[in-house]
Amino acid sequence: MRPIPRTAPNAGVAAAPGAIYLAISPIPATPDAPMRLRTGILLAAAALLCGCLGKSTSSPSPVTRYEIGTARESQFMPEVPRLLSRLSFVVQRTDETPSLIRWVTQTRRRPVLDDETGVQEAELNLVIVARKGRSSPRGDIFNMELQVESLVRIHPDSAWTAVRPTPMYNRYMDRFVQEFRTIFDTGEHLLR
Repeated sequence: MRPIPRTAPNAGVAAAPGAIYLAISPIPATPDAPMRLRTGILLAAAALLCGCLGKSTSSPSPVTRYEIGTARESQFMPEVPRLLSRLSFVVQRTDETPSLIRWVTQTRRRPVLDDETGVQEAELNLVIVARKGRSSPRGDIFNMELQVESLVRIHPDSAWTAVRPTPMYNRYMDRFVQEFRTIFDTGEHLLR
């Protein structure tokens, strides 16, 4: 459709001096207009169908990320392994670059929660990531992130898969997240 200039918005109303009002009129018919219309409808339907399918068939991500605070390297290097040990996690490896430090834990079993229907076994793996955020005269400040991978098995012989978090799982994970935030989210440690 293309705009056509008019002198007034509707009949019987005087136009303001120098104003141009626009009305919409259909595009004149051309030999390929029906083909363009069909192509446009098909493309719109395909885009809608792809969008719906992608959303409804996507599986949940096994990894959930939590921002847990900030710290200097001298503060989090001893604190992260100590806290993981207190939570009964064993550090499998530590990856270090000048701007990133990651602690990856060994996978450990966790209890199957009452609202996880049909689940036979469950496991957790934690990754703590410290990314360099900004420089400071007293030491670089790192942003701390906790990544939690949770997988379950429906049958002892089935593969480990991710499921959507349940309310009881979220409460279970809040304990871990709160442990880290208690140390790194207050900001008081940056004053030391």
